[in-house]
Amino acid sequence: MFDYLVFCSSLNYNYSNVIFNECKKFGIDVEGLHTKTGPGMFKAALLYKPAMQMADNVVLFKTSVKQIGLRHGVMASFMAKPI
Repeated sequence: MFDYLVFCSSLNYNYSNVIFNECKKFGIDVEGLHTKTGPGMFKAALLYKPAMQMADNVVLFKTSVKQIGLRHGVMASFMAKPI
């Protein structure tokens, strides 16, 4: 895991560590997960795979992050940048 701000990694360690470990069980390789500039904003990068497998991985990743978030008191949503 990498982070723009040094202290943010430790604040979100449990949540992000579970995401890495649980996704690994599904065969989803998370290359990076770090905080962004706004509060509660994260950026994730998945390891490149063939197109059909990547499509499956994205759906599984989003569902996993939402379910893991519920256990950690986080309501995860996925939104594109507005601009």
